[in-house]
Amino acid sequence: MLVGVALSSHTAPMMGNLIVYPGGHHVVQDHFRAVGFEAAQREGLKTLRLPLPKPHQVELRAGDAVLAHYSLPHSIAPNCSAHVRYM
Repeated sequence: MLVGVALSSHTAPMMGNLIVYPGGHHVVQDHFRAVGFEAAQREGLKTLRLPLPKPHQVELRAGDAVLAHYSLPHSIAPNCSAHVRYM
């Protein structure tokens, strides 16, 4: 389980938000099944060009929590705000 707790608010896009690819864990799972876990692990997911769904920036207030599948592809958005993002 991926768990994230917002220690500061990021309630608009481009504030260092968590980016998730909803349903992307199915794409990763299908790839693991096709090539085998060991081969997929050697390839490294960051270098793959998997057809991921459209990304979504999660907007949170301080104290909010996020729970997600551990294989869900995720990243972080650039922080173009004047506020530090703590998570």
